[in-house]
Amino acid sequence: MKEFIRYIINAVFPPLCHECGSRLLNGERILCSGCMSALVQTDYIDTEDNNLVKEYMGLHPIEHALALYYYNAGNTLSRIIKTMKYHHDKELCQFMGEVMASDPRAFHILKSADALLPVPLTTGREKSRGYNQSTELCRGICRIVEKDIITGVLERDVFIDSQTHKSAMERAANIHDAFSLHNPTRLENKHVVIIDDVITTTATTRECVYILRKIPGIKISVLALARTA
Repeated sequence: MKEFIRYIINAVFPPLCHECGSRLLNGERILCSGCMSALVQTDYIDTEDNNLVKEYMGLHPIEHALALYYYNAGNTLSRIIKTMKYHHDKELCQFMGEVMASDPRAFHILKSADALLPVPLTTGREKSRGYNQSTELCRGICRIVEKDIITGVLERDVFIDSQTHKSAMERAANIHDAFSLHNPTRLENKHVVIIDDVITTTATTRECVYILRKIPGIKISVLALARTA
């Protein structure tokens, strides 16, 4: 009976791609195959030694660092991320988390981790958006690789203004001293993976690493859905 009801609902209200609005075919979910194929993978193969890992040199030893797709203004992924951030689409966020965890390169990082650490938003920003997109990515990741999601340890205290359209130097200044630690013993001697949606200049994740490195025995990796090309 449930399958029949689902069939009727899908016939009357067919599921549509969250990006382009086209009708989803059998086997497709959330995004159509056309939009999925438009995502451009980065050329990062070695997650322990690539250009992203080198961004954190001199700050703290990084176990792994990886961004899965290239982000360019106006491309399919940029529109997907805009929807994730500003259009209250938790389902899309969690689906993209599943996509992240299904990538063998990301799975290599995740399987050795103890916990996922979403990049936090300020309380006000999270309330205005309705959720933290990085936390929702984590929830999607955990559908594929079951890990603890730890919030409330790394917190964002201030948000001066948007990082969009800022230079690398301006981004670093804008994010400096924006984070603080609470109950850091929860992360002692753990391998944590910082989860972010887009890495542009690494200013935000570098500041996260800078704060987290104070915790005894911590190991840190960075995993992002995208990086600007």
